[in-house]
Amino acid sequence: KLLVTSNLLEPVPVRFFSLFADVWKFSKPEEEKYAQHVLANDLTAFRLFTFSTLLIAAVFLFVDMSRPVDFVWTLVMRSSMAMLYILLLWLSYYRKLSHKELQVMVVIQIIVTYIIYFAQTFLARMPFFFLTNVLLLFFYTAITVSGLRFRYGLMINIGVFIVFIVVTEVIEDEFYTSQVPNL
Repeated sequence: KLLVTSNLLEPVPVRFFSLFADVWKFSKPEEEKYAQHVLANDLTAFRLFTFSTLLIAAVFLFVDMSRPVDFVWTLVMRSSMAMLYILLLWLSYYRKLSHKELQVMVVIQIIVTYIIYFAQTFLARMPFFFLTNVLLLFFYTAITVSGLRFRYGLMINIGVFIVFIVVTEVIEDEFYTSQVPNL
């Protein structure tokens, strides 16, 4: 934009994506008011997400018993994830969480879950489709049902996608390479 003053054209600073800034983040007072308004719903979403992920992990632990995988690594990874999830669930009931603390908990939960799934894929020699399936599932759930703010989920997912691309390039596996456009 240009501002005309004294017959001179001077540039006026414009915020990047200023028309869409509220999609990414509200002003500080509005953001605080919104966070307080949705805290109870975010906490419920977090607990539901955590509990359902625990149940699914337990079911797949039994499924993994019949797969040709290194079950010890699978047991270690899924048990580690379960302990983290149980600790986070306990904290969510034991302590009155602020909206910032809840967002930090969900971010930690999702990042650790991604790390565990990457490690489980290669240490336990999971089936080739395992990593892409869990990534796709968590790309969706991290943003929609975990109670995490969209902007944080989007940043995490972009980071994980970049890690997936790097891993794909390093291991040079045709299946993983073919899954990049799908993810």
